[in-house]
Amino acid sequence: MSPKKPSPSNLPKLPESTQLKFSKSTQPKRSKSTNSTKLRKSSPSIAWSESAPDSFGAFLRMLRENVGLSPSKLSELTKINPQYIKYLENEEFAKLPPTVYIRGFIARCGKFLGEHNTPALLRLYAARTNQKLETEVLSRRNKSRSNSFLLGPEHLAFILGSFFLLAVAVFVAARFTPFLFAPEAVILNPAADNTIVNFSVLNIEGRARFASRLTLNGSTLYIREKGLFCKAIELEDGVNRIVLAAGNIFGRKIEIVRRVIYIKN
Repeated sequence: MSPKKPSPSNLPKLPESTQLKFSKSTQPKRSKSTNSTKLRKSSPSIAWSESAPDSFGAFLRMLRENVGLSPSKLSELTKINPQYIKYLENEEFAKLPPTVYIRGFIARCGKFLGEHNTPALLRLYAARTNQKLETEVLSRRNKSRSNSFLLGPEHLAFILGSFFLLAVAVFVAARFTPFLFAPEAVILNPAADNTIVNFSVLNIEGRARFASRLTLNGSTLYIREKGLFCKAIELEDGVNRIVLAAGNIFGRKIEIVRRVIYIKN
C-alpha cells in the first residue's frame, strides 16, 4: 500500500513571521534589464531632441529603423501603401494625396513609432511644406517680374495696333480739323487797304488756318508750311481790287478785300 499523502489540515502550522519570510523568498525577482527591454519594445528610444534630424524624412526613417520595422512591415501595421511610406521618407509630397491624408498617415505611423514623436513629425512636415510653398511663391513672383519685361507676340501685336490707331487718329484730326472750325485768314502784304505802289507786280502774302480751299481773285492758292501763302499779281493803272476768300466743306467762308492803287512814275 502506498503511504497516505498528508492533507493541509494535518500539516503543522508555522509561525506568521516564518510564513511571511517564506512568501517573500518564493516570489520571483524582476530584473531591471527585463523592465527596460519591455519599455524599449513598447516605444522607441529616440524622441525629439536637438540632436534629432531636422528633416522630416530622415527623422521618420530613423524612428522606423529604431524599432526594427521595414517599410513593408510598417505598411502592414498602418494599412498604408508601402509606396506612400517611401514617398514620405523621401519627402516626395507631390506624389502623395492631399495634406489632410498625409497628416493622417503621420498619425498612423506615430502609433507604432511612438505617439510622443507624432507632434515633432507633424511640425517637421509643416515646416518642410511651408518652405517649399514659400520657394514656389518666390519663384513665381520672380518669373512674373522677369516675364513682365519680355514682349511676346501678343504684346507686339497690341503695341503695333495701338500705334496704328494713334497714327490714324492723328491723320484724321489733321485732315478734318479745318472742316470743324470757321476758316481764318490774314493778308500780311499789303497790310492795309488803299495801299499806293509804283510797281506793276505785287506779291500778295498772308496766312490761313482751318481752310480747305483758298482763292485769290478766283485763282486757287496753295497753302504752304505753317499756313503761309504767297502769289504775285500784275497791277493795272489805278485802283486794283484784291479779294482773298477762304472756306471749308461745311460752307463756312470769309473774304478779305484789299485795294491797291498803282501809280506809274
